[in-house]
Amino acid sequence: MIYRFLLITLFAFAPTILVGQVDSLYIKGQIKNLNGQLYRQTSSVSFFRSNLFDPRSEMVSQAPLQADGSFSIALPLNFDQEEMYLEYGSLATSPFLGSKGTLTLTFDADSIGKAKRLFYFSGVHAAANNQYQLYMPVEAQSFEKNPSVGSDFFKNFWPKSQQQAKALLEQRLQLRLQTLEQYSRNNILDSELKNWLTSKAQAEYANIWMDYLRINDLDIEGEKLDQPSLNLPPLTAEKVTLAEKYGVYADIVKDYYIYRYPTKSAPLPVKAMAGLIHQYNTDLSSQEATKLKQIMEIGITDRAEYDFLNALFLRNKEMINTLFEYEQAKRLYMELLPSSMTDLLSGNYMIKRLNGYTLDQKNLLFRHILSDLKSPALKNSLSEVMQREVKDSVDIRKMVNYQTQQIKPTEVIPGIWVSASNEAGNSWFKELLGQYKGKTIYVIKWNLTDPKSLDELAYLNFLREKAPVGTVFLMVHMDDIEQAASQSGLARQYVVRHQLKGTHMFVASDQLLSLLLRLNPLEPGTYAIIKPNGKYYSKNAPAPSDTERLIPMLIDASR
Repeated sequence: MIYRFLLITLFAFAPTILVGQVDSLYIKGQIKNLNGQLYRQTSSVSFFRSNLFDPRSEMVSQAPLQADGSFSIALPLNFDQEEMYLEYGSLATSPFLGSKGTLTLTFDADSIGKAKRLFYFSGVHAAANNQYQLYMPVEAQSFEKNPSVGSDFFKNFWPKSQQQAKALLEQRLQLRLQTLEQYSRNNILDSELKNWLTSKAQAEYANIWMDYLRINDLDIEGEKLDQPSLNLPPLTAEKVTLAEKYGVYADIVKDYYIYRYPTKSAPLPVKAMAGLIHQYNTDLSSQEATKLKQIMEIGITDRAEYDFLNALFLRNKEMINTLFEYEQAKRLYMELLPSSMTDLLSGNYMIKRLNGYTLDQKNLLFRHILSDLKSPALKNSLSEVMQREVKDSVDIRKMVNYQTQQIKPTEVIPGIWVSASNEAGNSWFKELLGQYKGKTIYVIKWNLTDPKSLDELAYLNFLREKAPVGTVFLMVHMDDIEQAASQSGLARQYVVRHQLKGTHMFVASDQLLSLLLRLNPLEPGTYAIIKPNGKYYSKNAPAPSDTERLIPMLIDASR
C-alpha cells in the first residue's frame, strides 16, 4: 500500500549500528593426537549459534587450529543461556550449553567414531554438557522401546483426529519427561541439564502441534504462546523454529483480517503520520516543525494542512512509506494477537522483508523497530542481524553498482563473478558457456521471490565443499515476467548477503524467452549439469540439498 503522506529529508544513515554491550562465551580447547591428514582435511573447528529473528541463517564462527591442536574463540550471546553446536568437519559434532564465562573442551582425534563419549567439558555448564552426552543414548533407547510415541511417532501422527493427535503428542512429551525423571533416580542429574532438556521437549511439543493445526486448517488461537516463555533460558533450536512458525501464523491472521475487513485496516491516523515525520526528520524548518506539532495534537483541520503533509510525502515517498507500513502492521498485531508477542512480531516483520529493502530502508526501519523493543535479548538479536547487513554494505553497493555489459565473467567481489549483457538470452548464454569450455557447470535457476529456490541456495556452500574440484557454479537469476521493474539490484544484494560464490547471470524478463531452448525448464528451483564439452549431462539435475544423488552425477559428468 502506498500512503499519500511522507516526510521531508530523512536523517543521514550512518553505517555504525549502536547496540548495547553483549556478553560473550570464551571457548578454549584442544584436539589431542591431531595428525597431519586430519588437519589438512579440516583446519578449524566450527561453532554454530542461532538467532531468534533469523532461523534460516546459522551464525557460524571458525576457530583455527594451531599445530598442537589447540584453538580458541569468543562467541557473542544475545540470551543469558544459548544452545550451541560445535562441528569438526563431519567427523565430530555435539550440541552444548553456553553462557557468559569461559568453557574448555577437549577431544581425542583417535577416538572419533569410536568412543561413546567424545567431548570433555570444563568451566561454564560443564556438568550439563558432559552429562548430556551420557543421557542422550538413554533417551534414544526409551524411544526405541516405545515406538508409537518415540521412533515411529511421525509415521502415524498426522492422519489422526485432533483429539487423538493431541493425546499422542502429550504421550510423547510425557515419555521424554518420564525418561528424564527415571534417569535422575539413578544419577545425580544436573539442574541446568534438566531445564535444558525440559525446555527442548516443551518447545518440540508446541512446534509439532502448531504444524498439525496448520496442516489441518485449524486455528491456533486457543494455543497459548507467549514471548516470556520464549525468553526463558536457554534459547534452543526448537524455540527459534517455534518463533518463526508463530510469525507465519501472525501474518496469516493479519492478512486475512485486511482481506475480510478492508475498511478497518485503513492507513495510519494522520496524527501518527505527522508524529513519524517529526520524529525522523532532521532538516525541518522551525515553521514546519511547529505546524507538524499542531497536526500531532489536533489533526488536520483544513485542506492546506492536507497539502502540507502531502508535499512532505512527495519529497521522499519510498522511505517514510516503509515506516507507515510497519506501523500499520504493528497496530494489527496488537489488535489481533496477544500483546506479549508484539516484540517478537515487530522484529520478525523486518527480517521477513530484508530481501526486498534497500540498505537505507533497512537502516531506517531497524532504528525505528529497535526503539520499540522492550526485551534486551530481542534488541541484541535484531542488532546482530542488522550488523551483518551493514558489514556487507560496501560489497553490496559495489555489486549493485556494477553495470558493465561484459559477457566474460568479472570478479566483482572476492569469489563472486558476474556475466552481463544486453543481448538476447540465448546468445549471451552460448557465449558464456564458451568461457568455461573444459569445465563441468552446475546451473542453478532461481528467483528472489521463489521460496523453493532460496531454500536450496542455502545448501550451496556445503555442496561446494563436496563437489569435484573445478566445478563451476552458474547461478541464473530470472526476473519475474509480471514485474514491471527489474529485480536485479535486490537479487545482487541477496547474493552478497548470503555469500553465494560462483558466476551470476541476472536475466531480465525480456531476455527470458530466447533462453527457453537453452535452459528448459525455464523455472526457478530447477537445475542442470553441463559437461566440459558444452553439452548437457542432465537438464533436470538434483537440487543442491540432494548431495547423495548430485555429487556422483557431477563426478561422472567431469570424466
